[in-house]
Amino acid sequence: MGSFRLIGRGVLLGVITPFFMFSCSKENYLGKFEEGMEQVLEKVSPSIVAIMVKDGEGNTKKVGSGVVISDNMILTTQSCVGDIDENLTIKLQNGKELYPEQIDLICSDYETNICFIKLKTSGLPKVEFAQNEKIKAGALGIAVGNCPYSKGVKVNWGILGRSWIGGEDPYDEALLILDAKLGPEAGGTPVFNNSGQLIGIVEGKIEGEDNLALILPASTCQKVHQALEKEGYIDRGWIGIYVDLGGGAEEEEQMLIVSQTPSPGPAFKSGVHAGDIIVRLNGKKIPHPLEFRKLVSMSQPGSKIHLTLNRDGHLLEKELSIEPAPRLIGLRRCSNRSI
Repeated sequence: MGSFRLIGRGVLLGVITPFFMFSCSKENYLGKFEEGMEQVLEKVSPSIVAIMVKDGEGNTKKVGSGVVISDNMILTTQSCVGDIDENLTIKLQNGKELYPEQIDLICSDYETNICFIKLKTSGLPKVEFAQNEKIKAGALGIAVGNCPYSKGVKVNWGILGRSWIGGEDPYDEALLILDAKLGPEAGGTPVFNNSGQLIGIVEGKIEGEDNLALILPASTCQKVHQALEKEGYIDRGWIGIYVDLGGGAEEEEQMLIVSQTPSPGPAFKSGVHAGDIIVRLNGKKIPHPLEFRKLVSMSQPGSKIHLTLNRDGHLLEKELSIEPAPRLIGLRRCSNRSI
């Protein structure tokens, strides 16, 4: 883990993890590593933007980063941008600043925390997405973003890993982990592989783990972009059920048990009770208990689903009307939410 700062066309080597084996070899591996890093930075740096959110008096409230993914589209996080009515300033690497009147559209998805900023201007240099199957645990991840104290871009690198966080939403794949210490302004910072291809963007840090950053995979960003480009928003289905896992230790022995049906949700209205065991969804056995949320989320609001329930040994059929899922940003990816 270490950091670079790019100044103009050169690179200043800052803090670097010691590579003792490099110094003991006749080969200048450290020089080759530095050369490879410079090549990545030269390729991607023109596509990195700084995003500043200001209050009504013009004072900067938040600073983050973004990356150009098409000639007029910037990818960042919803947390970085905040409410779309806030005053955004986007700064390009050539020093040019873009103001709200130069922004055509802002589209955010609350569940995945992904945001796209469409500009009225075009011709910006864009990055290339990495293929999902080429993103492997143990690979090098290079985070290229901005901070208030760096001239140009600030760079950190570390080892990539996969996490168990996320993956229950139709659009949201499990987050990646980058073993690197990033500052509070790192939201939206793009992360690249050693070929300069986009792996994902920084969402935040794991609480209590300063040296681990959570990365939204590029594949998630692409899926959300396609959906938002088509509809302008993503509506997820909701039936108002809290569930617990019960049964045996083996996966095939586990079952979904309804723990709560808050009023006035669809499940409450349809007579689903706490203690009911969910046997089937739309006539099909649920392939895995954790898939239940994903299947409900994929259902279109306004449509109906059928649940087969086991109540005290008797099978019941219930029809539920799908409603739009509540947008509880503070509970993003929380498995304890209602479904």
